[in-house]
Amino acid sequence: TDLVPLALPHTTCQDVTLQGYFIKKGTTVFPLLTSVLYDENEWESPHKFTKPL
Repeated sequence: TDLVPLALPHTTCQDVTLQGYFIKKGTTVFPLLTSVLYDENEWESPHKFTKPL
């Protein structure tokens, strides 16, 4: 499991539509790191703990 699955808060600098949802300029968002850390297109075995070198 992830100890901290959220990145630091970010604020949108302009109005944006993301996957059909409208997000107003100035909205604080908390990006989920799991959307990147478990991406099989980026990592060979994203669900397996690999000890760092």
